[in-house]
Amino acid sequence: MPFDGSLVPLPRVLPARGWRAWLARWREASAARRLLRNCLAADPRFARDIGLTPEEIGAEAARPFWKEIRRR
Repeated sequence: MPFDGSLVPLPRVLPARGWRAWLARWREASAARRLLRNCLAADPRFARDIGLTPEEIGAEAARPFWKEIRRR
């Protein structure tokens, strides 16, 4: 199972009281992308271990925090 950086599906509609949930998702996405960058920098074989290419990891890590994490 490839790393997708998320624990729950992202809701498509922002409920009136859900701004805290969106903020939490943005923080989670930012942390997941930072983790991808750090793991790839520490060991280039990391990409192969999770079934991605270094280019795919670089593209995902470069995306802004407010963009949904891509799933395979």
